[in-house]
Amino acid sequence: MNRVRFKKIRVFVASPNDVADEKSRLALVISGLNKGLADHLGVMLEMRDWSDVVPNMGRGQQVIFDQIPVETWDVMIGIFWNRYGMPSGGTKPTESGTHEEFNAAYDSWKQTGKPRVMFYRCIRPTNDSSRLDIQSQEKINLFFKEFETGGKTQGLYRTYNTPDEFERLVRDHLEKILLTYNASRKEPSSKRRIIQKTTLQEIVDEKSKQEKIDVSSPLLVGMVVDFSQPMADVVSEISENDPTIKERISKAIGNFIENANRYCQAPKSKEEILPRFKLFLYGYGLGEIYFTYTSILAELMSDDDLPKKSGIVRDLFAEVAERKNLPITPNASELHRYWDVYGEAINAQMLDIGREAPSLENALEIAKTRINEEMKRPHYKFPLLLILSKGDIENRSNNRVLEIANSIKSIGVEIACGYIGTKSILEPKALYAEKQPNWPEGVARLFDCASEITESNSLTKAIRKMAIKKFWNVPENAKLFLQINQEEMLDELIDILTSPLKPNQKVDHSDGN
Repeated sequence: MNRVRFKKIRVFVASPNDVADEKSRLALVISGLNKGLADHLGVMLEMRDWSDVVPNMGRGQQVIFDQIPVETWDVMIGIFWNRYGMPSGGTKPTESGTHEEFNAAYDSWKQTGKPRVMFYRCIRPTNDSSRLDIQSQEKINLFFKEFETGGKTQGLYRTYNTPDEFERLVRDHLEKILLTYNASRKEPSSKRRIIQKTTLQEIVDEKSKQEKIDVSSPLLVGMVVDFSQPMADVVSEISENDPTIKERISKAIGNFIENANRYCQAPKSKEEILPRFKLFLYGYGLGEIYFTYTSILAELMSDDDLPKKSGIVRDLFAEVAERKNLPITPNASELHRYWDVYGEAINAQMLDIGREAPSLENALEIAKTRINEEMKRPHYKFPLLLILSKGDIENRSNNRVLEIANSIKSIGVEIACGYIGTKSILEPKALYAEKQPNWPEGVARLFDCASEITESNSLTKAIRKMAIKKFWNVPENAKLFLQINQEEMLDELIDILTSPLKPNQKVDHSDGN
């Protein structure tokens, strides 16, 4: 019977006994990754700590090192909260076992480049002040002081408040380690295979295999939403017949997340695809009145739950992500889990709608910079930018907007545009290949910004297939552009754009893209 050989990544955990909950969460994270992402990559994470050691005579810490040598550690995860730990009896009399394990890992890292050292510090105040060890806190403060610039062990550690936050952080970090390991492992072997090919067709076939959608090729979706004065006028007019328009905008974004989450719930997809779908969200034309007002309240009331930042082009996730220690570019799983938090932040910012002129040019510039940064970590195979707007701009050159949009498309990003207006300009359930003479300037501008659906692009090809399946009119060379005044049209757009994430969705790779 043939057995698949898995590469082990050994994770050594060092901590005093006051973070037992975090260690339990870490064990669950590793178990989940071993059943999903790690298993898919042919890797197994192995968690080790002092409890795995067989009792023996000698200094306790040395017994641990003898049975779990530091040179076998691929990753060291250290955790401190209130307890520093008991003296280990080593060369430094007052040094705890956790500290000695860190020093051993740090010395090994300097010499060999491994293990990777990941340290976490809980900053949550203890509920029982009588159990707070001031001496331990001083030693822990000194320990992390050495991580700072000029310290003896310069490095980066992460803080957290609750075991839930620790679990989210460590899962995200271990996922990145797995993907980094997979990329480094695949590159040399793929190069060797290509060198061995003797025909052009074999090389094309090899490239097609390498570019198959998998966990190392996530889908990045950026959204740019128009909240400017012209859009506020549209919302106001629509509100006469639909007073819930603002809530529906927020709900539509929530539906986008929910659909992506639902499509990724198949057993094999849940662990593999869901964490790889990531989203960022910008609003432009938002004013500063609400945020300035609440910032003053926050200072007076010291209320951490009140937003404190503002901006004409605003990252709608950034402020709440910073306050709640959540990802600024969350994946679908994180968005689904924390949507109450993210959604509440978006609803709060709806109070700023219509405060500023439409800065579509600035929004696209910022979105382009963000996409460039996001695509570095890791490589996103199918990035998509979704623009929801009326299409108006400030008194600037229209050519500049199109220039930025084209430069975004030139780096491999597809742009989908959804026009929102008071009048029905476009036919429902229809895509267009050419501009129509009766279109207003803003409509024509969004059409020009949108990407063309081509057979050579796997993402747009999958979107086209889903649109046809839903009985849309999709002419040849159609663009990713439509009007989404009605909620059902927005839901249709969301369903189509997230279709490549569906577990049973097959994407043709015969083109080699």
